[in-house]
Amino acid sequence: MLVATVQFDSKINTHVAKNRKCTMQTDESQAYIFRPYITVKGKRITRPNGGMFKIPINREKKK
Repeated sequence: MLVATVQFDSKINTHVAKNRKCTMQTDESQAYIFRPYITVKGKRITRPNGGMFKIPINREKKK
């Protein structure tokens, strides 16, 4: 069952890549941090099944 889910997610990702609907940068100027939860208006939001949020950040520090 888990293998089918992984294959389904990879099909979605290739579809997004082909149609260029994803606006996230994928070059070396960007890195990702993974968090188990985020807070919105002081409330903790978690991913289903214990997943992690993938948050893009800039590698270069602001001046």
